[in-house]
Amino acid sequence: MRTKQLFTFILLVGLSLNLVSQTYIQSSGRARDQEYYKSQNIIPIFWLKSDTIEENNAFGVEAKFSNAKRKISLPDELLYTSRNGYGYLFNGSANNSFAKGYILFIITDNSRSIKPSLLFIDRNNDFDLSNDGPPDTLKHTHKEKYIFLSNPDQPQGKHIIKLSRFKYTTQFKYIQLTDSHFTKHNGSKDYMGTYYSFKEQRLNVLAANYKGKGDSFTLGFKDENCNGLFAEAGIDKIMIADYLTEEFSAPIFTIGTDGDALVETTGHMYKLTKLNERNASSFYIQEVFDAPFSFQLNEDEKVPKFKYLIADSGKAKKRKLCKHRKKMTYVYFTNSYAENFQNDTATLRLIHNKYSQEINILFMNSGDIPRQSKKIAVLGNLPYYCGISNAEIDESWHIKTKPAGFFLKKKLKLHTAGMTPKELLTYLETNHGRK
Repeated sequence: MRTKQLFTFILLVGLSLNLVSQTYIQSSGRARDQEYYKSQNIIPIFWLKSDTIEENNAFGVEAKFSNAKRKISLPDELLYTSRNGYGYLFNGSANNSFAKGYILFIITDNSRSIKPSLLFIDRNNDFDLSNDGPPDTLKHTHKEKYIFLSNPDQPQGKHIIKLSRFKYTTQFKYIQLTDSHFTKHNGSKDYMGTYYSFKEQRLNVLAANYKGKGDSFTLGFKDENCNGLFAEAGIDKIMIADYLTEEFSAPIFTIGTDGDALVETTGHMYKLTKLNERNASSFYIQEVFDAPFSFQLNEDEKVPKFKYLIADSGKAKKRKLCKHRKKMTYVYFTNSYAENFQNDTATLRLIHNKYSQEINILFMNSGDIPRQSKKIAVLGNLPYYCGISNAEIDESWHIKTKPAGFFLKKKLKLHTAGMTPKELLTYLETNHGRK
């Protein structure tokens, strides 16, 4: 009896420890990655002259060739409008034989004038634009319009598109170039012009913020096929950014068929579970220990060599990392926007003042412009080595979030990745004088 009670107690304790080690995370909403900001995608709009439209997938076909055609059902409002056009919105969940992966829309009075335009979207993908509910209204004063497209198989999954217009004042040459290109390469469709078409930006990243005792970051779940789902195994990817920012790294982490994923930050690995239960809108996160890293440096490995630009020099001088190999070295990647920047630089100053005979401090500014980096080093009178990082160095050291600290043994072998200045100070105080 006592044995059974003891077993039950151990089991309950084990379950309690497991629950404590897991953290429940909820999504903070959509985020914008670099692809969003750099996007110049055009949704071309063509003249709608009857109830017959042409396929959209013949882009690149010369004008002498004809596209496939089909009839559609038009809404009654088109009887009282003019300058009507049609186009297609990309949506990975759209499934039809005529325009697979696209949703048809019609726009009325497409003149960008005082009269508002009506935007009819074939949301149920049946090419009948009279049965999709009331149209969206687009005024010439509207700078943008957000379109929400539901996944037919999982209606909670939404693909969001931001529509905006091109400006003659700032994009005249681009409009001219694309006008010429689309006119020549759209088969027999009649192009209304880039000025009357839409610029498309896809909000296909879902963000979630994590803040632990020794680590904090923002996760970005990338809906790669734009179908409103963010946790599809083998398709969607996961990115990492500094905490509460949108400076996401490249999407390299994948999701397994069980809805779980492993992600890595500097010196840490985390397991994400139950991603597919609520479309990554909520999940559990738990740190993983004693497992080798796949996307960063492992302990006792030699770190990648590099030359860095010296920040506290008036001239453009460089120094090799290998110059620091004779002593232990702490390499710290950060910038003026990073968390705990002021406290960390003060801690590094204290470490330098007390232990400079034992350890080199290399402060690598990653993120500030060179002028600001030099200003921080010189006006801050930082007593340790100060350098300026770049994208190549950051990539070779697998820097995904900042700040990121690396404690190196002699000969530049990694001792600990992800060590903070405060943790380094504690380590040195504890081990000072030991061989």
